[in-house]
Amino acid sequence: MSRVAGLETRRGTVTGVMIRGGRVIGITVDTLGEIEIQALVIATGTFLNGVIHIGPEIIAGGRIGEPPTTGITEVLVRAGLQAARFKTGTPPRVDGKTVDTSRCHEERGDETPVPFSSFGPPSALPKRPCWLTATTPKTHEVVRKHIDEAPLYTGQIQAVGPRSCPSVEDKVMRFPERSSHHIFIEPEGLDTEERYLNGLSTSFPREIQEEIVASVPGLEDARITRYGYAIEYDYFPPQQLRATLETKRIKGLYLAGQINGTTGYEEAAALGLMAGINAALAVKREEPLVLRRTQAYIGVMVDDLILRGVEFPYRIYTSRAESRLFLRNDNADIRLSRIAHSLGLLCRADYERVLAKERAIAALMKGLRVTRWSVEKLEAIFGPRGERFHESQALETVLKRPAVSMEDLWENGLEKATGPVEASARREAELLVKYEGYVRRCESAAGKLDELDSIRIPASLNFQTLQNMRLLSRERLDAIRPETLGQVARVPGITAND
Repeated sequence: MSRVAGLETRRGTVTGVMIRGGRVIGITVDTLGEIEIQALVIATGTFLNGVIHIGPEIIAGGRIGEPPTTGITEVLVRAGLQAARFKTGTPPRVDGKTVDTSRCHEERGDETPVPFSSFGPPSALPKRPCWLTATTPKTHEVVRKHIDEAPLYTGQIQAVGPRSCPSVEDKVMRFPERSSHHIFIEPEGLDTEERYLNGLSTSFPREIQEEIVASVPGLEDARITRYGYAIEYDYFPPQQLRATLETKRIKGLYLAGQINGTTGYEEAAALGLMAGINAALAVKREEPLVLRRTQAYIGVMVDDLILRGVEFPYRIYTSRAESRLFLRNDNADIRLSRIAHSLGLLCRADYERVLAKERAIAALMKGLRVTRWSVEKLEAIFGPRGERFHESQALETVLKRPAVSMEDLWENGLEKATGPVEASARREAELLVKYEGYVRRCESAAGKLDELDSIRIPASLNFQTLQNMRLLSRERLDAIRPETLGQVARVPGITAND
């Protein structure tokens, strides 16, 4: 961070937010006093009035060993925002030297991992395996015997937690027909022997956690280094946000991460990125950045949050995206690099690489269309696989066959017709050819969605005056204040008749 040009960092605990006339104007910091600001991004994770539960113990904290953030929720609620509570949890950690991996199944990572970034060299870090084990009937017996000591079941914890990663208590009690549940023993890092017991989240008292861990194959003699716990924290229901992640009631205030009702690292990172971009653009008095549902998974997530809200901590899934066929990790650079470059977030050299990739894909697609191979050549290459040909064919047509891959064509002479093309561009071209019909159908649907989203709704529109609409629908739209016709259609409860 210290090497970023133009960035000034200050460290301290924020103790208050100053708001005047419906706009954020500053913050107070314990060691620095008052700081005037034009925009503020709050990304407090689980720290807002965080409360940790380990059995009957209730400890104020945002994370074990760290104090909570207090005072901010109360200021924002007084300014008109609504707050609520969610819960999440974490499993025990154990000393890896005390794990008997001979009783577990080794789970190695990809030999060639696919990095998050399209830029830069692949990771050169050494690889460390995970180990797979599972709960046993003994584990389940311990859980059921002591369930009346679990904060989730005594009423001590009131908030709702993520559906995607329930505690071991919930797994045993909600799925009694299951005799075991997977546990992944994961390394915490390269410079530690500590292991994370993924799948064993719990808030049982410490002595019961000891029993549970000892009942798992490979963990009979494992030494717990950190006990699992649940944590309740404040969040602000995200229907109070604009698509820029700015709050509707307080100008200049942006919320990002779990404070918006989400859970997960990627979700938090994406929201932090978008809130930061839009806060900076607002200060510079430039147009905000709103990614469409058809443009990026970030667009899907933000749209879901601000229009549909959350009943439990939100995670993004491919199934949430209507355009998931072309919202893929392999074409993220092509979809989003122009935007990143225009904002100054992507250097010219990396942007030129993306442009070169686009040109290579276009040239390769043309080569596939114009290059034909004879029946004899096709039969010689693909005949042994059971493929039959009765006439010469363009390679684009040949590639549509499930048994034929781009690398088959590449290794048998396509490179001579097109010249060198990097592997990522070849893969992209292959997907475009094989899924052409589906992609066209998806693009047609996306075009209709974008058309509705291009129709803006005047900010001054009073939804209560729309007498041809049901009263319930008018009230929902008045509360959420959608900004486009497409957003109106995605508000829960709004029908075509409305």
